[in-house]
Amino acid sequence: MIESRAILPVAGLLALVALAAPPKTQPVPVPREVTVASPLLRVGDLAPGSRLAAKLAATVLAPSPQPGSPLRLSRGQLQAQLRRLGVNPARFVIPSQVEIVRRAQAIPSAAVIAAVSSYLRRPVAPSELLYSAPATTAAAPAVVVVRERVDAAHGRLELLCRDRNDPQLLPFAVSLALSPAALSRRAAAARARELAWARAVVKPRPRAVPMPTPILVQPGHTANLLINTPGFALVTQVMPLEPGRLGQHIRVTSLATHAVLPAVVSGKNQLRAAASINLTYAGLH
Repeated sequence: MIESRAILPVAGLLALVALAAPPKTQPVPVPREVTVASPLLRVGDLAPGSRLAAKLAATVLAPSPQPGSPLRLSRGQLQAQLRRLGVNPARFVIPSQVEIVRRAQAIPSAAVIAAVSSYLRRPVAPSELLYSAPATTAAAPAVVVVRERVDAAHGRLELLCRDRNDPQLLPFAVSLALSPAALSRRAAAARARELAWARAVVKPRPRAVPMPTPILVQPGHTANLLINTPGFALVTQVMPLEPGRLGQHIRVTSLATHAVLPAVVSGKNQLRAAASINLTYAGLH
């Protein structure tokens, strides 16, 4: 009887401790197919409807795939990505493979018709247009025409369109038939726009014309010739036989010996003897 009375308080204490302890967090199941609406795949997308912490749910896992091109990730790939972000993969029950799909919708024909009508400045009937509208991720597509091309061989006008509200969506083509006269007018207008753009933007660069260096020595005007040899230097007067600019090699004649010597123009009426000049030949030795 004494032993049973001692056991009862202990059992009651254990029960209180169990009630006070926080319940163990259950792993969050991840579905086999996940649909995302934004350009980024976040941790919260893996557990729709679960009560993840806001910071954890907003953690970016990877870029979302393009519409029509699902992204398939294996369990190991997802676990490795979660570990890289500092998230314990044991918090999730991940299937062997998860397929990520980007939510998208076909661009409404009304949006395409409105864009083409606005561009041509006239109402366009749906029967006039040929196109295959791609899927867009924008909830409210805003189609605009960005470029045109005249296909004279087939009698059609090709318009390149895009969705302003889906920057990642590639442009798509819309084709409509026009009369030869209308196509000719549009082709002429396109050429005029290109020519105006070329005149406004592509301006010819002025070609720099090098200025000629001045003539420093001239025939009929005496000049000084500096002769430098090892252990010997002298200046003598010479008469240039041809005009010369700075650094130019010319011939001169010595006023003292009338010998013809090679020289290099070094300044105004100043020359220096060419290398290895023979002083005996110059008559100066």
